[in-house]
Amino acid sequence: MKSPSEQRPGEASAKPPGRATKPKILMIHGAFCGPWSLEGLQRKFEAAGYPCKAPALRFHDEARPPAALGTTGLADYAADLADEISALGQPPILVGHSMGGLLAQQLAARVPVRALILLAPSPPWGVPPTTLFEIMSWGLDLNHASEVDADAVTAPLLLLTGSEDRINPPSTVARIAALYGERATAEVLDGMGHWLIGEPGWEKLVVRALEWLKERGL
Repeated sequence: MKSPSEQRPGEASAKPPGRATKPKILMIHGAFCGPWSLEGLQRKFEAAGYPCKAPALRFHDEARPPAALGTTGLADYAADLADEISALGQPPILVGHSMGGLLAQQLAARVPVRALILLAPSPPWGVPPTTLFEIMSWGLDLNHASEVDADAVTAPLLLLTGSEDRINPPSTVARIAALYGERATAEVLDGMGHWLIGEPGWEKLVVRALEWLKERGL
């Protein structure tokens, strides 16, 4: 094996013998943004040894989204993400922000995952809403697009929300956590809002998430 001084630029070092490979992470961004919103978190997770993938939700990677975006819903996003999980070749850890946190719950009810880290997650169908968006106005949705079979989610969940979140406030996130009983850990980050993934102090999200994953041997 070459020493670091002998390696050419871009040449990877061999893994130390016996070092376990950490699970892959699939990161799911929220509405009105894209994978760029998770870049800071992704760098931190990858630096800790977790391979990450952060795909763009359908039509969210275009400068001028097509009209079809208006007829694209949660079921479409979930189907695309299920394909992404299948391509990973192993059950991943899901990290989702806002609407991405809701999609992570839906996916965990359908395919095997190792754990869920939900950041200011949007509530599933049946959880009392606090603001007026498609995924929160579930009472008007006869198709139950945001429904989650909570009993089918067997992986552990960490739910983090900001004390100042006005979209998915701690009271709403506590109701989400209650769906999963002892499998869920819900914590409130003081002074942070809904954009806790990019606000000053966002790094503490990853610190707490890494501690929680370590506690569970992941």
